[in-house]
Amino acid sequence: MLKYFRLMIVSTALFVGCSAAFAGPDEDLRDAALAEAAKLRAQGWPKERCYTGVSFYNNTLVEGNGNILAGDKLLYINSTRLEKATTDEVTKALEIIPPNVKLALQVDRNGTAINLEQQCGNLADIQRPYLQALDLAGKKKWYECIDALAGRPNDPLFLDLRTRCARVSRKANEYPIQEWIDKSMRKNIAMGTYAKDSRLELAKALLKSRFDASPSTYASLTAEVKAWDSGKTWSQIQPDYARLKQAAVRGVKGRLIDPQSAIIEMPYDFIYGAWTPAFTGSRYEGFMTCGTVNAKNRMGGYTGSTYFISVIDESGVEKYTDMDSTASEYLRPVDSACVQLVKKLNYVGDFASTDSGSNSPSVAVPSMAQELEKLADLHAKGALSDEEYAAAKARVLSGMSSK
Repeated sequence: MLKYFRLMIVSTALFVGCSAAFAGPDEDLRDAALAEAAKLRAQGWPKERCYTGVSFYNNTLVEGNGNILAGDKLLYINSTRLEKATTDEVTKALEIIPPNVKLALQVDRNGTAINLEQQCGNLADIQRPYLQALDLAGKKKWYECIDALAGRPNDPLFLDLRTRCARVSRKANEYPIQEWIDKSMRKNIAMGTYAKDSRLELAKALLKSRFDASPSTYASLTAEVKAWDSGKTWSQIQPDYARLKQAAVRGVKGRLIDPQSAIIEMPYDFIYGAWTPAFTGSRYEGFMTCGTVNAKNRMGGYTGSTYFISVIDESGVEKYTDMDSTASEYLRPVDSACVQLVKKLNYVGDFASTDSGSNSPSVAVPSMAQELEKLADLHAKGALSDEEYAAAKARVLSGMSSK
């Protein structure tokens, strides 16, 4: 977790990163906000301390304020030497400095030692509105929570909580939630340029944030992460998608009366999120995908294609597989959720298991007609736009003709 040059470590564990693909009830946010507020007050918030408006990782500035620049390395704060200091050591050096005083700093900027003066603000002035917003969220006063955070429109900490409060409000569509999410993600990834030890953590957070990010922002931030080290970090955190799909197949077959008859179509990749099965109160988080399965019932007849959602953990173990009952025509939460989820998934074509052995799961490869029929169905339900449908159709026709 990156530390902020604000006299103390700012805790963002509750609200940093991607929210679940299918958000829980507002009670979850209320309870989390109450717990976070209690934890921060136990840590002494709000603290009357020096605030400079920059953030650091160890002694390297990862976000500047116009006077101290990103990339600067702290050498001294007043008389305290920080040339090889850790984040905690820098934090401790700042904790004894009162607000509204002038600091004498020395930084290494591109190999040159530079002396600077920095006027302190008051950290408590930043912490109070955040605590107030947590208290308001704890009372389920979502609009007041959003307004309390308006004073710092570019602070990732404020943006993340503001996004959460807006999402559970009844006027979510009136707030620029996507803009807030993208802005917060851009600022977090930008820190990786200088905070090299935090890159793995930041890249993992980005991978798990794909559902929430706009496609253009996610693509640009992925490119930024790959540029850190020629793609090594990004490659390191990629899950084994073949293993995820094999686990999903096993999960689907485990729900069937006649698993050997299963015709499974899984033409999309996986995205990190969470699924709450209807009427259970349980929540399963992991890599998710949607697909369809057609299998025989007790009478030996095929029931027709049914949507499924499968949640797999990062190690490739199935956590939960859900599908609608073929007996219910009107209550089909998985069907409805898949229509929305596939808008965020990438179409990757058919999957055939590479497992070896007699117990290996297998996936029937549908014909071109079946592929096109499924795409037409998704298009008709609004899951694919005209452009997405045309592109997917072209891929199917191209892929089939080349076999």
